[in-house]
Amino acid sequence: MIVEKPSTSTIEEFAILDKLAHEKNVYLFEAARHIHEPIFKKIEAVVEKHRSDLSGATFSYMKYSSRYDAYKNGENPNVFTTKFSGGALYDLGVYTVYDAVVLFGQPEKVSYNAEFLASGIDGSGSLTLKYSDFDVDIIIGKTKNSYMSSEIYFGKDTLLLDNGGDINHLDWADDNKNITDVPTNKSENPMDSEASEFARVMNENDTETYDKLLRYARIVNRVLEQARTSAGLVFDADEEK
Repeated sequence: MIVEKPSTSTIEEFAILDKLAHEKNVYLFEAARHIHEPIFKKIEAVVEKHRSDLSGATFSYMKYSSRYDAYKNGENPNVFTTKFSGGALYDLGVYTVYDAVVLFGQPEKVSYNAEFLASGIDGSGSLTLKYSDFDVDIIIGKTKNSYMSSEIYFGKDTLLLDNGGDINHLDWADDNKNITDVPTNKSENPMDSEASEFARVMNENDTETYDKLLRYARIVNRVLEQARTSAGLVFDADEEK
């Protein structure tokens, strides 16, 4: 089964879903489409090549929601309610958390400073993932637009991403402020790479890749819950435990 990311509101729910998939002998894929695209694979290759110089990252993904005006007009869109586990962290932040987890692994500490709306949901916020020798700073929001690029730092050099969620272009900046294009390609259909990879994993019974993807999903869901817990962000699902 293929589920939208994040697949659940709590890590307890994810454990139930994981167990059920195992018992039914079916695949459980979380649809983090962007990590399967060729451009993200290029980022992984750059990070691996320069890993000894890796010194942190900043990911930004802020996009004014098409439903925010409705919210301001007194309506109650699902994405801005605790009942449906909405908000910036779970709707957009999940992309950037996937970035960090796939590229750098599981963080040692997670903290989230949220800007709350009257509905009790986070309209925007800043997230810090602490690793042993560097931090990853994340800026997310659904109540405003940002055109800030995202960056991965390698000491004097920096890899520039045009976006922390929907990545379309990469540049490399050196210590002399020379900026050069990093050759890569972008899928015409953002779902193509993901669908092809899921089909390949199933057809080839590639349990190694499947286990890796499932491990990413477990970590991402745990990081999201740790983040919102640190901010005091409570979903209705928490009260149903």
